[in-house]
Amino acid sequence: MARWQQLSRGDLKKVDEIYNKLCFSTTVRHYMADYVESRPWEYYNTKDTSQLDSIKQEFHNFILQMNQKQDDLRKTGDLEKIFGPCKTLETEALRLVEMYGKSPQGFVAKIQELMLEEKKLLSLHTNGDMKPNFDDVEMCSMIGDLQGSLLVSAFHDIDKHKKTCEKLISVLDSKSEYFIIQQDQFTRLRARHPGNNGRNNEIEVRNFNRTLEESRRGLHHLSTQVRETILQLLDNMMLLCQALKTAHKMVIEDIESWRDNQRLCLINGERPASLDKIERNAGLLADCLITCAAYSPRVRQHFEELPDHGMTLSSWHSDIISLIHKLMKRCFIIEEQPPQVMKRDTRFSAKVRLIAGEKWGFTINQPTVRISLVNTEQVKTILDVLNNDTQTMSDISNCGDIFNGVKVMEYNQQSKTLQIHFKNLVLRTLQRADRRASELVTEEKFGVYFHCKVPLQIKDSYNRDTYPMITLAALSLPVVVIVHGNQSQAAEATIFWDNCFSSLNRDSFAHPIKQQWCDLKARLNDWFKKNTQRELQHDDLTYLGMKVLNRDNSLNHNIDHEMVTWHSFAKDPLKNPERNFTFWEWLYSCMELIKKCFLPMWKNFLIHGFISKAKTEALLKAKEPHTFLLRFSDSTKGMISVAVNQPDMKVINIIWSSKDLANIPLAKRILEPPQLKFLYPDIPKESKFRPFEQTVTQDIEGYDRDIVRTAIPMPVDSPVSNYMTPSNPTTPPSASLYGNDDMYMESMDHYDHLRMNNLTHHHPNPTLSPYDQMVSNINDNY
Repeated sequence: MARWQQLSRGDLKKVDEIYNKLCFSTTVRHYMADYVESRPWEYYNTKDTSQLDSIKQEFHNFILQMNQKQDDLRKTGDLEKIFGPCKTLETEALRLVEMYGKSPQGFVAKIQELMLEEKKLLSLHTNGDMKPNFDDVEMCSMIGDLQGSLLVSAFHDIDKHKKTCEKLISVLDSKSEYFIIQQDQFTRLRARHPGNNGRNNEIEVRNFNRTLEESRRGLHHLSTQVRETILQLLDNMMLLCQALKTAHKMVIEDIESWRDNQRLCLINGERPASLDKIERNAGLLADCLITCAAYSPRVRQHFEELPDHGMTLSSWHSDIISLIHKLMKRCFIIEEQPPQVMKRDTRFSAKVRLIAGEKWGFTINQPTVRISLVNTEQVKTILDVLNNDTQTMSDISNCGDIFNGVKVMEYNQQSKTLQIHFKNLVLRTLQRADRRASELVTEEKFGVYFHCKVPLQIKDSYNRDTYPMITLAALSLPVVVIVHGNQSQAAEATIFWDNCFSSLNRDSFAHPIKQQWCDLKARLNDWFKKNTQRELQHDDLTYLGMKVLNRDNSLNHNIDHEMVTWHSFAKDPLKNPERNFTFWEWLYSCMELIKKCFLPMWKNFLIHGFISKAKTEALLKAKEPHTFLLRFSDSTKGMISVAVNQPDMKVINIIWSSKDLANIPLAKRILEPPQLKFLYPDIPKESKFRPFEQTVTQDIEGYDRDIVRTAIPMPVDSPVSNYMTPSNPTTPPSASLYGNDDMYMESMDHYDHLRMNNLTHHHPNPTLSPYDQMVSNINDNY
């Protein structure tokens, strides 16, 4: 309750302002002061899902304590307390449960913020001892979020305890020196003890003994002061170590959060946040750790006469060295990941950075970084060591040689950073593991392993004269090495799934075999936005969910929490209906079609895209004739279908491939046929597609340009009553492969695509009906 008492003696108006601003009752704070100040709120990371159970229990215990406090107040029999604070506590407990019962992270975050504001308020009333050892500008820039604010508070505590330790060490040195002088004088005085010869000598002896006893008492008192100072120093060093561990934990969490964000940025295409803030924080912490590591040799001689406390000092020094080891290892970061899909003998790049490299003393003798390729078994060994800071990294053999994979890190004087950019890496050789028949090349994962050995510029133990060598290592995200370019699509599926759902501190490159659709659709949306510069709509994601789960699109129910397996996502062909390609292959081909052929129109929402044929027909039949809609074909990969309703309310579908659209762009194909008038729901096509029509290049002198026009194979004003029905002899043979009319229409569309809608460079064939002609006039002048 000490802090709350200090605040109560200060400016109560400012205290009320803080609590009113954060909507928290000062009555609750007052009666719960002991409990609030005894709990380790700063150790909780509300963004870490692994701490959710602990946070829930913390919130539950807080409410129980509030109820217990109410009972204690009722037992007093004081009506003023019963109808005042007791009622307030009861009301506030109900309000807190209502607000944070389902999300206790918000409650812990609010308490953390209150603790921080209280510390800041108290620091205004203290002397300069609370001033941090870094600029106010830097401090303010760090207070961007709660985690940063708590880190600033931790650095305040570190600086305060450091100054106290420095002061106590100085006092201890002075008192120890004075004690040595007094002890020497006492020894000399005792050596001059007079003999007992005669009466006068007895008086001299008595006076001498009195002086000797006073000297002995003074020496004993001085010895007691030295001992008390040592104990006081030891207590403060323990507090300092605890504050260092708190700051260390936060800096490591920031580094891990950046690495996790880097992984997700490979999905959504965003750039990871700058490492400058982490560089500054880690540099501050490294400075503090290195300074503290030097305390042990300075005070070692003072602890030699106190064996028990000497062991405590040794343990304290080991803790500081351990924090330095862990921080150095985590500061070795892959700033730019190598490509996750690569081929042999193809150049690639990567960038590695040693955060706070200047503080570790590597500005002159920079480390040499080596790169090798490792397989899944070797990855397990590396990850086991990286996740367990107590283990030592041994030499790891590689399964592939990387050319130009050895370089010395470079120190940038201007930015104060130590890093190396590998620009011309080439994978020369590769030794694959023995695989079973069911395993594919595109699912075999490797890792690019970066490592270097550096000397720790601090003695590992304060009674050892050697500087130990430690291995800094970093492992890239999983990499798939392909043989042919046509394997890249399947390899991308492996990498996408791994980046989305694998945990950061895992023990191998194995990935989850299934995931909830709600999580998968969020990642798919990020990936699609990265590649096509437009987010998917709710209906798009619902359609994709039904497709990957092999469900009927006509059913309308929530599928968010249904599980999607890795096999159904990227290995097994679609089953509803049967297809010869996977969900990923189909979706990837849609994405590539957008990028190659009509990206601007997709960004402007002119392509409906992901919608079933049945729903398309239902939408168009409710609109004016000649209304059309653009969607991706269900039965074929990488094709777009234009569906248009006829005057007799029948809907015809025609599909185009990327090759077709490379010859005649989509905008031209839409603008020319008179049968296409309105983009669904009722938008005149001219207003939307004309801006995307490509400009015709200039004619070449001496040559005439051919005129190619697109036509839709149906009459403008009369219905097509017998247009390629199952009984029509012109039905394509492939139609018999499909068992229902809806899928048959897709095969008919493909037949239309091959027979009717390909633009030809020859004169009209008189054997075809007028409605089957593609109009083209070509004048060739040679």
